[in-house]
Amino acid sequence: TDRLMPLLELPSVKDPRIVLLSSFGHWLTPFKFNLDSQFNYWPNLFWTLIRYGMAKCVGIQFTKSLAKRHLKVLSVSVHPGLILDTNLFTHLTEWPIIGTLFWLNFQILQYFFGVSIEEGCLSTIKCAASDELDINKDNGKYYSTFGVETTPSFIARNKEYAAENWAWTVKNLEAKGFRIENL
Repeated sequence: TDRLMPLLELPSVKDPRIVLLSSFGHWLTPFKFNLDSQFNYWPNLFWTLIRYGMAKCVGIQFTKSLAKRHLKVLSVSVHPGLILDTNLFTHLTEWPIIGTLFWLNFQILQYFFGVSIEEGCLSTIKCAASDELDINKDNGKYYSTFGVETTPSFIARNKEYAAENWAWTVKNLEAKGFRIENL
């Protein structure tokens, strides 16, 4: 993303945007975390959800950091909605006995709270192309299902945690030979 910014900031680029696909799964991480933590404990399913939440939380923080560092590019994060009719959770439904419970829970969640793949695309498309979003008032924001502006979790919106995670990312990228220009 950092390497794309000089191109997006060219005067000839009209309404440049970065849209990061996030998830309300960022709420699965209700505590401050260190990106060096692996969380490889038993039961793995529980800790997998925590790691997923961490990744989505850092994505929201990353978007907010981009918005602060690159004022000419609209950077937003978006949760498309609870879309369960994909193959993302298929492996959970294949387990003996527990798989049936997962399948049943997914059906109930999909019925009451789920959105179709097409409906889920609306929030991403709105953030990527809508004239309603403005760089001066919307940069760094988080949007959820149907493109509704939403407040992310305390951990995701905490500026101190975001700065720590940005610094961790820059340090680890530099250790691999990638230099981030705009700190």
